[in-house]
Amino acid sequence: MQKACLYETRAEDAERLARIAQTDEERLAYLQIAAVWREISRTRRQLLEGKPEH
Repeated sequence: MQKACLYETRAEDAERLARIAQTDEERLAYLQIAAVWREISRTRRQLLEGKPEH
């Protein structure tokens, strides 16, 4: 689960960057990056647990 924690940490980092972003465009980009990291983490966790995606 170490990698899953890494993905969550990266998502949190991107969310922090979104909070200090200077433009709406930059904020949106960081939030999209965070969403991708969270999706990677969720998908990886499901694959490791052997659960199909819904």
